[in-house]
Amino acid sequence: DFAAAIEQAMTLSVPDVMKTLDSELEKLFFTPDENGEIQRICSKCGTGHLELKLGKFGPFIGCNNYPDCRYTRQIVAAGEDDDNGQELDDDKLLGTDPVNQLPVYLKKGPYGSYVQLGGEEVKKPKRSSVPKGKPVLDVDLNYALGLLSLPRDVGLHPQTADMIQAGLGRYGPYLKYQGKFTSLKEGDDLLSVGINRAVDLLAEAAKTAGRVLGKHPDGGEIHLKRGRFGPYFEHNKLRAPMPKKLQMDSVTLTEALEILAAKAAQPATKIKTKKTKSKAKAKTKTAKVKTKAKSG
Repeated sequence: DFAAAIEQAMTLSVPDVMKTLDSELEKLFFTPDENGEIQRICSKCGTGHLELKLGKFGPFIGCNNYPDCRYTRQIVAAGEDDDNGQELDDDKLLGTDPVNQLPVYLKKGPYGSYVQLGGEEVKKPKRSSVPKGKPVLDVDLNYALGLLSLPRDVGLHPQTADMIQAGLGRYGPYLKYQGKFTSLKEGDDLLSVGINRAVDLLAEAAKTAGRVLGKHPDGGEIHLKRGRFGPYFEHNKLRAPMPKKLQMDSVTLTEALEILAAKAAQPATKIKTKKTKSKAKAKTKTAKVKTKAKSG
């Protein structure tokens, strides 16, 4: 049963779990040949066997001839490509950084392609991921140097004179402004996005995130935000939906205070739960009643 299965799973080691997953998910990660046979031969060394491995940042596909063969690829469904239809079989020397004369490489790791400044002569070489959607074979020296120089200054915001920066993070390309992050849209190049486009993206994000209406008499700020079910006011942990007759662009602090006060005056809703006795206890009590009846 379920409990027994869980108990059995708790006894398995991590290698045992990975071996089981590797076998069960084989058809998902590897493409069969014309005869229907799953192909796991490493395309780099030609003799290794590709298998599911677990690294610092999660699972990936790697060659069992490691460390002699360092071929790796991301986990993608069979038939899909992890580098936009292009394959990078080995490290590629893109050129030399004109500033420090270090070589710049394009490499492929278990979680995607990346560029690296310096080789084995550098203890901790600087690296940067290649953005998703960028054809890996289109990455040249200039593009790589741009990635390695991130984050970059886009320009000063015309309203605040605060700097807007563009960078590449764990969740993709972003803009950083006043300590907050806004994702770039698909089609926006983080190495060339200009100040006008950046300001537009920040303004669009601000509409979704909401704004501060002002201070509450009891302390703290009153926020106007847009939620799943529409706009709402928020003060500390108290939330109140904004009436449909009001507009987000024109609603005032006074109106927000009145709506929050009305919400705070409402009695708290308590959810009543019925206590149900287990069948086992019910059966026990029934048995006791029958026993007493017989003895009587």
